[in-house]
Amino acid sequence: MELSFSRQHFMRLGLAAGLAGLAGAAAPRLARAQTARPLLSRIKTVTIGAPDVDVIAKHYSSLLNYSVVEEGAVAIDLALSWGTPNSAGRKFIVMQPETGEDAFVRAVEIDQPDGFKAITTWGWNSMEFVVDDIERVHERIKASPLEILGAPALLGAFPTIGAMQVRGPAEEVLHLTVETGERSASILPLPGDDVGRLIITILAVPDVAAVNDWYAVMFGMTKTPVRNDPIAVVNTAQGMPADHGLDATFLSMAERGNFLELWQLDKGKTTDRPRAFGQLPPGVAMASFSVPDLDVIPAPFLSSPHQDESLIYGSNRSAVFRGPVGELVELVEEP
Repeated sequence: MELSFSRQHFMRLGLAAGLAGLAGAAAPRLARAQTARPLLSRIKTVTIGAPDVDVIAKHYSSLLNYSVVEEGAVAIDLALSWGTPNSAGRKFIVMQPETGEDAFVRAVEIDQPDGFKAITTWGWNSMEFVVDDIERVHERIKASPLEILGAPALLGAFPTIGAMQVRGPAEEVLHLTVETGERSASILPLPGDDVGRLIITILAVPDVAAVNDWYAVMFGMTKTPVRNDPIAVVNTAQGMPADHGLDATFLSMAERGNFLELWQLDKGKTTDRPRAFGQLPPGVAMASFSVPDLDVIPAPFLSSPHQDESLIYGSNRSAVFRGPVGELVELVEEP
């Protein structure tokens, strides 16, 4: 049986058959992957597909204090490892927070497809940063051309955590999150600066329970209960009533303050993401995670592990697969 985990394949087979096929085809490696410590260590990079990477650099520098620390053209071998051969030769930039932590935002030039809008397609939709003073960041963004999707507000499920949401210049959605209570006891890491590192990648899916199980099995992650709450940015983007609840949940990675969040969007209002042939998708295009050992992970990689000397990889091996809804997931080996 060929292992394929596109959205259509995953939904056609159903959860039970999909997990059974995974276990049967990769039982030895899967058994080693089921450990107490999740195999995803932390968020390494979020990659944005953008028509103009210089615009990304401008806004992330002035509003988030993220600096460009590397730029160039995507190497052909790296583009092939992503399964996007026409990304080769495209301009890219890598940005880093003022803290100097090696958790990056990368932007890669694409040809923007017509009609793409944030939070209307399956796959990676949003990324979340920890901040020190959300009102100060809010004031900066209010004076910028970017659209504020949600003003700072406390989260109902986490009463000491506040967040705001912003539409980025490439239709990526940024969540800026602050701990208003005792930070040493928070699930969030210390920001270390005005705007700190990435803490969450958010995936839009048609079935939270199924995708939750898929990631839990693949990476030995502990699931948290699925909650049903209104999420204002989703309801606005999809034209739903303000009180419409959607299923959502978190999976925790091995290192503190690193999470994968799943949102169950409406199947009638969500589509596959358009993209130019052979290129990365627009918006939040790919999420990259550090793992201790690529060889124990039974993912359906698009190619053999690749080594790249650029800043994100540091000559470590990396490999990419498509997840349950077609999302690009890159794993960077950091023993």
